Amino acid sequence: MSQGNRPVHTVRYAAVQVDVWENPGEHGPWHSVSLRRTYKDKVTGEWKKAHSLGRDDLLPAAQALEEAYRWVASQGRSAPAGERPRPSRYPGPDAGEDDAERVLGRPDDIPF
Repeated sequence: MSQGNRPVHTVRYAAVQVDVWENPGEHGPWHSVSLRRTYKDKVTGEWKKAHSLGRDDLLPAAQALEEAYRWVASQGRSAPAGERPRPSRYPGPDAGEDDAERVLGRPDDIPF
């Protein structure tokens, strides 16, 4: 991770935090994310970090991840001179339902 091991963007919802990291790549920088939850240890009273989520953390995590996704998508992807940027395999934040179905499949195609 570049930038002196500091995230380029951070999103917080409740006790959930998502950090976006910028990494150098052959075709320009690319981004990765990490997710964590903070909690207060009942015994020591210290604030700690965990990577597991409870039921009440799921919606804040989903919202934080969606916001991080939108931020990463807004950054675009630069390409070397003379090359076209490679398209993402995932629809962007302004994609329509047809784009989402193309990538994710139709909701009734899910086998459960």
